[in-house]
Amino acid sequence: MREWIEFPLNKSQLPNRIPRTWFNWGSWCSPSSAFPAIGAPNFINFSSIQFNESIAKPLAQWIIRLNKENKSYLFAGINIGWETNILNYRQIDPTHLPTAVWPVNSRNITMQQWEAGAQLGYASLYWQGWTEEKLMIEAQHRNITRDVLFNLLCYEIIHNYLEVLAKVCYDNNISRERIFTHIVPMASVDASRIDTTVPPIWTAVNSYSIPGFTMDNRGAAIYNLTELKYQITIVDPSQSHFAVSESYLFNYGDEESMRNNLNEAFNNGGLIKAIYGALPFSSEDPQPAGAIKAIQQWLNTNHTLILK
Repeated sequence: MREWIEFPLNKSQLPNRIPRTWFNWGSWCSPSSAFPAIGAPNFINFSSIQFNESIAKPLAQWIIRLNKENKSYLFAGINIGWETNILNYRQIDPTHLPTAVWPVNSRNITMQQWEAGAQLGYASLYWQGWTEEKLMIEAQHRNITRDVLFNLLCYEIIHNYLEVLAKVCYDNNISRERIFTHIVPMASVDASRIDTTVPPIWTAVNSYSIPGFTMDNRGAAIYNLTELKYQITIVDPSQSHFAVSESYLFNYGDEESMRNNLNEAFNNGGLIKAIYGALPFSSEDPQPAGAIKAIQQWLNTNHTLILK
């Protein structure tokens, strides 16, 4: 149930080159020795069972207790996934391979040359019954290129994975308005950026949750809110809400910037805004007074934020 960068040569000879997880978070990170095949039926079944037993069921029971104690306000919601995507390393130059800085236990690991330029997702497709031959035939049938079809199938995998996890929560009687998906939003700015790491907006939309995104126009997760909402309603005309599943304090340190940032979200259908870095780690790490003042004012109006 680990991702591959190629289809097997035959049923008895599965790929033995397993790519690591790599992403650039300002510094290169490689937190695991493999990336899960989120489209593989066995993985979906395994993850949904694990998610149900370890998170969704206990969470639902806790919510019931909160309701009985008139403390339902303590549950803001649950974030499904984390910038869910299928990795590719297409832009990496094999002559300048990245070296991991984080996490500590992966520090100084260097990407393998065969990983550079690679596309993940082949294991997910293979376990769904796809082969290179079938991919080529179906692409010809649809009158699209093989690569376009590959990406479309990956987008469906991302959507379906989020939908499965959202349904697990929904089936445990957790309100749809408290279940949030999570992808990056750059497809709302420039459609040419869409690939398996920047999936189309529709992948975050399903019948069991609120579509959620990392949103930061002063950072990497840039978005066009009008286009983002439009893309949501194309899929689900009844969906008038979205979630800011991830945002950051450090780019909005003064009162006016933070107030405008909150105003943009909550005055345009945002149900929740998670703000990373809003809680000080120590007395030596004071938070910007202006931003905190704006946040406190919004909290006093009963809007929902999560401070992290």
